[in-house]
Amino acid sequence: MRSGPLPGTCGLASDRVRALGWEDRVEVVCGSIQDYDGPCDIGIGLHACGALTDMIIDFCTGRNCSFVVCPCCYGQIAGTEGAGEGQLPKSHHAVGEVLSEQEFKTVASLADYSVVDGKDGFDYAGRPEYRIARACMRVVDTDRLIHARDRFGYVVSLSRILPETCTPKNSVIIGRATAR
Repeated sequence: MRSGPLPGTCGLASDRVRALGWEDRVEVVCGSIQDYDGPCDIGIGLHACGALTDMIIDFCTGRNCSFVVCPCCYGQIAGTEGAGEGQLPKSHHAVGEVLSEQEFKTVASLADYSVVDGKDGFDYAGRPEYRIARACMRVVDTDRLIHARDRFGYVVSLSRILPETCTPKNSVIIGRATAR
């Protein structure tokens, strides 16, 4: 996992904020989430690989701020002990009632799906392997959302980026803090 942002991304984010005229509403902070100690109204993660999704959600629930996260690289959490805070699955009384930690890690591994196989290129949406991966992504993301809802009182939803063919990892995890 990277310890900071990719080179150039902070400048791009700052440029977008300026182009939208949101300088008075949005502050772009570049660095590691573990090092940030400032205010937070909403945490946003795009292509948040592996445990980074869980770190963002843990950060936000710990500060009672909302979050919108597009996860990626689900299989990476299979090798991460206690992705973010606690163990896997995170919703012990929901998903944890059905799947052991090892079974959950297997589901997370199955959620990773390589879309470029040399034959079909980027044509994945109708493939059975992708449908299995999508179902596994939903299990992992639902576990994350149940945890935020039941432990922290968040209003949660699971959505996706459309069109589905724009990216195979098109889940959007949304959590709204209810007490501010």
